[in-house]
Amino acid sequence: MNAQGRGRGRGQDRGRGRGWGGGRGLGRGRGGGRELGRGRASHHQTCAACRHQRRRCEGDCRLAPYFPLSRYEEYASAHRLFGLGNINKIMNSAAHCERQGAAESILAQGRAWNLDPVHGSTEIIRTLLEEIDRHEKELAVVNQHLEYYCRGGQGELDPSLAGQSSIVCQASPEERGKMKAIDAHQMVNCDYGDPSPSTAGTSKLEL
Repeated sequence: MNAQGRGRGRGQDRGRGRGWGGGRGLGRGRGGGRELGRGRASHHQTCAACRHQRRRCEGDCRLAPYFPLSRYEEYASAHRLFGLGNINKIMNSAAHCERQGAAESILAQGRAWNLDPVHGSTEIIRTLLEEIDRHEKELAVVNQHLEYYCRGGQGELDPSLAGQSSIVCQASPEERGKMKAIDAHQMVNCDYGDPSPSTAGTSKLEL
C-alpha cells in the first residue's frame, strides 16, 4: 500500500509540472506574469506564440489576445527577429491600453525584416520621410498659389518655389496652364525685371 501511495504521488507531481509555467501555457511567464489578464473565452484557440513553441495554450495565455493563430506567419518572422523573451518583455512593459499597438509594432517589424533582411524597417522609414518632404513642398506651392489668387493675381510668387510644383501634373488642363503661366511669368520678372516702366504698380499677370 505504501508503494502504491508513493507511485500515485509521483504521478500527480509529474502531471502538475507539465506545460509552460505549470501547465498554463505561455500565460504565466517567469515573473508570475498574470498582469496581462486572462482569457475568459469558453472555446480557447491555440495562439501563434504557443503553436510556435509547440506548447499547450491555456485559457489564461497572456499572448493569445494579441497573437492569434491566424497571424502565425507574421509571428514567426517576429520571433526570429526578437525572440520570445524580448517579446514578453515588450508586452509586459506596455500599459494595458498600449499592448495591442505594441503587438502590431512587433508584427510589423517582423514583416519588414522578412521582406528586406538588409535594411528592414529603416528603408520604409526613409521612403516615408522622402514622401513627407515632397508633399510638404507641394503644399507650400499650392498655398502660395492660393494666396496669389486671393490677392486677385497681384503681387509676386516666391522665386524659390517656382518650378517645384510637381502637383501641376495632377491638376486639370485649365489649372495646369494657369499655374505654368504664373511660374514662367515669375521667372521672367526675377531674371530681367519689368521692362516697361509704365506698367509699374499694376498687376503682373491678368488671369
